[in-house]
Amino acid sequence: MNEYGGIEMLFTFIPVSGGFIWLNTDILATSSYATLGITKELLHVKVHSEVISNIQYVVFSTYLAHRLVDQSNYPIADDTETAYEIRIFIYDQYVSAYCNDLGVYWYPLREVEYPVDGVTATLSSTGAIMELTDVMRPELFDQREAVYVDYESNTESAIQSIVQQRPIEINAGVGRTLEFTYSAEKDDISAVFVKNYRLMLDDNLQMSSDGIVYWADVGVSISNDTAEEVGLITRMYRLSELNSGAIQAARVYQRKALEKRKMVALTARLDPRIECRDVYHIDLVTTGTQRYIQDEIIVEGITIQMEDGKYKMSITGRRKTQSG
Repeated sequence: MNEYGGIEMLFTFIPVSGGFIWLNTDILATSSYATLGITKELLHVKVHSEVISNIQYVVFSTYLAHRLVDQSNYPIADDTETAYEIRIFIYDQYVSAYCNDLGVYWYPLREVEYPVDGVTATLSSTGAIMELTDVMRPELFDQREAVYVDYESNTESAIQSIVQQRPIEINAGVGRTLEFTYSAEKDDISAVFVKNYRLMLDDNLQMSSDGIVYWADVGVSISNDTAEEVGLITRMYRLSELNSGAIQAARVYQRKALEKRKMVALTARLDPRIECRDVYHIDLVTTGTQRYIQDEIIVEGITIQMEDGKYKMSITGRRKTQSG
């Protein structure tokens, strides 16, 4: 457990009379007025609506175990059917909440402990049946509310100041946007009309079974898959600019390094469905030797060529691990 960490959860719902939405976490905390050293309890956040004088109020409450420690409401709209776009943001010892792009609730905790393996969080409803839509938990472990960049910085240096030492993948998105991710995967796509397949083995220097993580603290990240496949390898990960999420970042480094040990290159008929980060499933029998090949890769590169009026697509990717 450690005292630094965070979680961000976004969702939309239409309030129902007597209905409550709960964000349940395995974060341990004490209330802002508690004595230092007392037993910490599980942190939960509740959201619902209430109507006062024909005005809708969104109500946020902070619970430790089953005990209410703080509650506040905020006027949102007239008493009509209104969708609530909710963002609950917990960072270190602070709980904050937003509704329809407005910051409406803040509460400071006294002491907090975050699970080293990452926060487990669930959403539930009580009191009435309510439909949650647009549920999203951003994957990047950066809980800062804002990032300040020097006015003189160009785009590349500004991005680098935000990305810092995290194992970030940057891919092109729709509408000339950039997509930042630790290890998100897109669609599952089955390979069709594969012309050739090549597996390349390369023991890179980034692999480790036992990672010593140096950040605001010092920790250890274990990769059992690397130990089983390659053996015991110790490596230090210097992530001194991170104050949270360093263990998670190191684990992503370890998993990607193991996946990149086995790179796959293949040529196939043009398939416009495929994008970087898709999981490409290969299940085929070679025509010459009748060799059966079954594999799945995470696509990292795509090249389209046209020659003599025929299109072909070259795909490269790293082999997906079973625990990836």
